[in-house]
Amino acid sequence: MRKRIEYIDVVETLAIFLVVCCHNTALLGQSVLATAILQFTTTVAVPLFFMANGALLMSRPLDLKKHLKKTGMLVLAVFLWRLLIWLLVMPFDVKTYSQIGVVNLVNYLLGRTTTAYIPVEDYWFMYRLIAIYLILPVFKLVYDHDQKIFKYLMLIMFISAFAVSEIDFILKLISKWPGIGLVSVGSFRDKIFPINLIADCGFYFLAGDFLHRSYYQKKISQKSRVHLTIAAIVAYALLLFQKFLQQGTLTDSWQRLDNDYSRVGTLILASCIYSLICQH
Repeated sequence: MRKRIEYIDVVETLAIFLVVCCHNTALLGQSVLATAILQFTTTVAVPLFFMANGALLMSRPLDLKKHLKKTGMLVLAVFLWRLLIWLLVMPFDVKTYSQIGVVNLVNYLLGRTTTAYIPVEDYWFMYRLIAIYLILPVFKLVYDHDQKIFKYLMLIMFISAFAVSEIDFILKLISKWPGIGLVSVGSFRDKIFPINLIADCGFYFLAGDFLHRSYYQKKISQKSRVHLTIAAIVAYALLLFQKFLQQGTLTDSWQRLDNDYSRVGTLILASCIYSLICQH
């Protein structure tokens, strides 16, 4: 029996708490404090989940048969949960949902939306996780046999997710000046990067393994902990500053920071928090 990695439970518990918080925006109001809390919760929770998954799966030998079975069960779980949600929602509007039809219901189970509203927006997380699980054997093969190619893979994922998001954010700010049009390098990225779909979450997944190997059960100096804490604070301040530049205020109704999971500040903040928890 494998020894349980206790800090993973702490990371996932924290991530669950943050997810609950960030989906209750109305309860916090429209103050600067509310914006600060929401900016933290919305950007940290999901990266922590993917980091924890990466630390667990990348640090263990891969049994392809078991892994594919696990992936298949994950796909089946998504289908069943979507069906369950549809069955729970339908009684409140029988006329609307009875008109969906078999074909549309099957398409809904496969991930499409329907004319009748069904609250399944957050299933994007599960689809990203399934996509990562499908490509995980390739990640493991490259990681175990060629570190140069693995680093190259990490580089193109970083560029696709984080570098492009930061560049486009700057270009969007510049376009607000009179006489300057909007230019986006994201369009070019979407045409040429084959793993663009999982670039951000995939990078967090692999970063979790790197941080696990770097900090878990390792003796880290107090100075290093202080550096990680300072880096987290600076990264968080950067996200708030970018939020201010985007919206022009840190009050008013909540709006998410554009591409918030693909921001360098988010990557640094989540990595520092993960590293600090990993040491215990």
